[in-house]
Amino acid sequence: MFVYLPLVWLYVGITALVIYVIFPIASLNFKKVSQKLGFNQGQLLNLIYLIGEIITVIIIFYIVKENGFTLEYLGFSGKLSLTAVSYAIGGFILSFALFPIVDVINKKFGWGMYWKKWEVKNFAENLKTKRNLILMIIMWPILFAPLEEMIFRGFALHLLLENLNNLFLVYIFSSLIFAIAHCFIGPGAMLYIFLGTFIISFIYITFNSIYPCILMHSLCNLIGGIIVPLIEERWSK
Repeated sequence: MFVYLPLVWLYVGITALVIYVIFPIASLNFKKVSQKLGFNQGQLLNLIYLIGEIITVIIIFYIVKENGFTLEYLGFSGKLSLTAVSYAIGGFILSFALFPIVDVINKKFGWGMYWKKWEVKNFAENLKTKRNLILMIIMWPILFAPLEEMIFRGFALHLLLENLNNLFLVYIFSSLIFAIAHCFIGPGAMLYIFLGTFIISFIYITFNSIYPCILMHSLCNLIGGIIVPLIEERWSK
C-alpha cells in the first residue's frame, strides 16, 4: 500500500492542471473567471481544491477496497468519546496558540501568510456576502476537514506508521506531506500547517481514529477561518 502514498498530492496536481494548463489553453483569465462567478481568486482556488480532494478520496476508497480493507483502515474506528473530544478541543487551542509564533517567524524572514497572486488580505474578504459566508461554512468545516483527514491522517499517516519504525520521522514526514499539499496558499500558511500537523497527528496516533481529528480540523477551520475574521472585521469598523 505504501506505493500509493503519492496519491495524497493528487488534488494538488489537479489544481495545478486546471490553473496552469486548462485555463491558459481555454484562454481563460483566472481573475476574470473568479469575478464573473462572484468570488475572489482564493475562493475559486478553494472550489478547485475541493473537487480535487473529492476525486482523491474516491480513488483512495477504491484502492482500500480492492486491497481487501474496510473503512476502518482509514481511521473510521472507535467512538468519539469525551476524552477524544477533550483532546480535539485542546489540540485546537494549542494550534491557535501557534499563530503568534508563526507570525514572528514570517516577519523575520519576510514571508506572507498567502501568495500575493490570490489577493487575500484577510479571510474577511471571503465572508463579505451571505452567499460567500454560507459557501465558506460548507467548504471549510463541513467538507474540507473530513476529506483532508481521510487523505492525510486516515491514509497517509496510517501508511507512514505501517512502514516507518521511527515515530519522529513519521511526525516529520506527515507534517511535510500536509504542508506541501497546501503549497498554493502561501509560505506562512505552509509553516503554520507544518507545525499544527504535529498536534493532529498525535491525536490520530493516540486514538487510532480520524473522528477526533475531524473535530479538531473543523474547529480550526470554523473558528480560525470564519468566526475570528468576522469578529476582527467588526472591531475594525
